[in-house]
Amino acid sequence: MGIVGNNYVEKRGKLARLYYLYEVTTALYMLEPWEKFIVNGIVIWLLLFFMYSMVAIFPGQVRYLNKQIASYLF
Repeated sequence: MGIVGNNYVEKRGKLARLYYLYEVTTALYMLEPWEKFIVNGIVIWLLLFFMYSMVAIFPGQVRYLNKQIASYLF
């Protein structure tokens, strides 16, 4: 229990430090909680949109570019 608990505490401390750095870097520390909620929601939405586009759209674009490059070269 001691090793597992200690590992959990270390990871939680690292996550807390990363969140603190995120708040300080983006100046979220001076916003009210409801404003943080809105800004964090927008950031999460943008990250999800980016991940979706990397999975759904990017592979098709790579295939298209490969076909175009091959047609120019050969």
